[in-house]
Amino acid sequence: LSEAIYHSLKFGIFFLLYILFTNEIKKNKNKLIKSVILFVFFSSILAMYQYVTAFFLDEFQREINKISGTMANRNLLGSALFLGLPFCLYGALCLKSKIWNALSIVSLLLSLTIFFFIQSKAIFISLIIASILFLIFNIKSFKESYTNIFFLIVLSFSIFYGLEKIEILDGIVTEFEKLYDFEAEISKQKKGEYNSTATRYFLYKSTLKIISNNPITGVGPGNWKIEYPLTGLNLSKGEKGDKIVQRPHNDFLWVMSEMGVLAGVLYILLFLIVLSKTFRLIKKSIGKERVFYSSIFVTILGYMFISAVDFPLERISHNILFFLLVSLIVSASVQNNTLYRHNRVAAIICLFVALFASFLAYTRHQGEIHMTSAKLYKGNSNWHRIIKEVDKSFKKGIYEIDRSSTPIHWYSGVANFSLGHQKKALEDFKIAYSLNPNHLHVLNNLATCYELNGNSNEAKKYYYKALNISPRFEEASVNLAAVLFNEGKLQEALTIILRCDIEKDIKKYNTYLITIINKLIIDYNNSEQFSINNNKKIFILKNDLKNNIGKVKKQFRTLLELNNANKKHYIDLYLKNF
Repeated sequence: LSEAIYHSLKFGIFFLLYILFTNEIKKNKNKLIKSVILFVFFSSILAMYQYVTAFFLDEFQREINKISGTMANRNLLGSALFLGLPFCLYGALCLKSKIWNALSIVSLLLSLTIFFFIQSKAIFISLIIASILFLIFNIKSFKESYTNIFFLIVLSFSIFYGLEKIEILDGIVTEFEKLYDFEAEISKQKKGEYNSTATRYFLYKSTLKIISNNPITGVGPGNWKIEYPLTGLNLSKGEKGDKIVQRPHNDFLWVMSEMGVLAGVLYILLFLIVLSKTFRLIKKSIGKERVFYSSIFVTILGYMFISAVDFPLERISHNILFFLLVSLIVSASVQNNTLYRHNRVAAIICLFVALFASFLAYTRHQGEIHMTSAKLYKGNSNWHRIIKEVDKSFKKGIYEIDRSSTPIHWYSGVANFSLGHQKKALEDFKIAYSLNPNHLHVLNNLATCYELNGNSNEAKKYYYKALNISPRFEEASVNLAAVLFNEGKLQEALTIILRCDIEKDIKKYNTYLITIINKLIIDYNNSEQFSINNNKKIFILKNDLKNNIGKVKKQFRTLLELNNANKKHYIDLYLKNF
């Protein structure tokens, strides 16, 4: 419920602007535009400071990728500055103050410079679309104004020179070429070589599956990241449990999956209706007003493209900027000298909803502060402090899961387990499971607690559930293999452990693998009559287990494919194929 109300704040902003401030925006447009120009200016200055700081560091290329202003992500910084372009353009051309003209021009140039630094493909494609349409809308006015002609030349040159300079054009072409060769991309995914095209393909495919399963109501606001693992994490970035996917990188699919197809269609219609109203204003306007409204049109269209490949809907700052553009169009569409008569009851209701959502947002923010501390303490193995921070952050019904979809009781469960408090750890993991039953690490830790408490059946149940979600999840694979080995199910144990590529605890993985194969050899020896040739092969295998485990891994992963088809004994397959 809190997640739903928290998300309503984004849409509450639009209704508040529409109902309460339509007249104020109409009367005080310049003040509003100046405030956004200041936002763009200071955000750009901060991003430039980050760039200059990175320039003097040894690992410049890695540090430059961290340029984000106040947006925590360089792509989100780019989309926020992109939304500010119409305001800066209006300030440069229409405001009568030379100071604001200069500040607007500087903000524009800084924004374009930052676009080159962050190298966001979505932003550059949006800029190309925007500049072409901008030219089409304002051909006549460009002929009448040398300022506008100069601005277009600078903008176009900057975009196309920037594309060539950072070689992003070839990158864009390559990305589109990959769309027609998914078999090769999937093959790379199997080897752990992830790229943006194939990764997003799997994200979109999984999201469409969620939509088809919940077309009317969706899975609920904020629940995509909880439901997504059920579609299967195989070949995704989160398949090994080291990353947690939080969003589908497409706002329209995101809305449809969480709130139903109708809500997604309405969200798309919001863009289309605003574009339609803006186009009418362009046709009616002349001179600088036409330039301003056409800049809003191309910005909203570009933002629509960004929303289809990124996640600006997640950030309230982006929603505020977008809805301010919408409100400018709505206020301009009202007939001259006509004040909008709003319904006070509706206004009060929207105000209270926004205030309540703001209270929830503040409470959740405080929880995030404590959880950030808990994660830092986790890195230092300060288990007692983790438990205290989790207790401070937890607010039932308001803050129970962090932004990555990890229940906060999982952190206290890990802390209690590390302190030897297995019963408390089990209770924490049970609570965590009730909040997110599809979280790989919750499932793995809950199963481990059951196993240590002597309940192997429950342990296997949760291990298998984790591996149904992600067959290559290494921690659950190793743990389940150990349980099956202890039960004497050697074939199953080896199948489980061969499916994943261990990156974290290679020593433990190798020990388990060697132990299982050696036991399989002993059992096979006891049940079969060997020829001299077979004895030689077994001797080579035992020697390789001691001295060349890499070779054995490669051989038995080949046998895994054969075993999936034939269901034969691994040692028998080894003797026939090597």
